[in-house]
Amino acid sequence: MPPRSSVHRSTVVPDRRRKAAGRGQRRGGDTSDAEPRARYQRFGALEKTTAEERRTSVGGLYPSEDDRGGRDMSNCEIVSYEGGRNDDIVAFILDVQRNDVGLIVPVEEQYGLADIAHAYRHGGFWLAVSERDIVGTIGMMRCGSVGILKKLFVHRDHRGPTGAAHALYERAVEWATAHDLVAVLLDTPAIATRSHAFYRRKGFRPVEKTALPEGYRFADHGSLILRLDLTTGH
Repeated sequence: MPPRSSVHRSTVVPDRRRKAAGRGQRRGGDTSDAEPRARYQRFGALEKTTAEERRTSVGGLYPSEDDRGGRDMSNCEIVSYEGGRNDDIVAFILDVQRNDVGLIVPVEEQYGLADIAHAYRHGGFWLAVSERDIVGTIGMMRCGSVGILKKLFVHRDHRGPTGAAHALYERAVEWATAHDLVAVLLDTPAIATRSHAFYRRKGFRPVEKTALPEGYRFADHGSLILRLDLTTGH
C-alpha cells in the first residue's frame, strides 16, 4: 500500500477560512499527435467496457464507481495549500504516478511541481487531508479565460463513489466557476484509463492538441487533452 505523506497544518488553510478572507486573483510540450483519432476513439470506447475491465486496466487515480473499496469523506478535510515545503506533496504525487498509474516522470518535467505556491499563485491548489496525512491533491491554473486542471491524485484508501476525488474535483471546478472561467482543460496519459472514465462522467470531451491555449505546459506521455465547457456542462 502506498505510504501517506504527512503534512503540517502550517502549510495548508481550510477552504472555509480562505473564502472568508474574500476571493483571490483570477490564471505543456509537443503539439504534434501521430495518432489522435485512435486515442480519442479509445477514450470514447470506455463507455462500452465493463466495470471489471475498467478495474483491471492500467491507470490509477480513480477506480470504477463499482469499486466499493473506497472510504467516504467523513475523516477527510479539503484544505487550500498556502505555501511552505513541497516535499510531502511531491512524494505523494510521485508515489501515485509510479505505483498506481505506472509512470515515472521526473519532477523537473512536471510544470509547477517544484514550486507549487508560485505556479498556482493565480489559481488554486487543494489537498485532501486525513489525520494530518495527505491523501489527495488537485490544482487549477488559469490561462486567460480557461482553467487548467492539474495533479488530481488520490490515495487508494480514499477512492470510490464517495471518495476524495469527487470532493477535490468539485472544489476546483467551484473555483473556476467563481472566477468566470468558460472552460477547463486537462491532459491525462493515454494509459490512465480509470481517470478517463472519471472525467467522462464529469462531462469532459477529447479535443485536439491544436486547441490548447498558448502557454499550456505538460509532460506528453501519449496524452489525451480533455475539455469541459463550463457554460454548457460538456
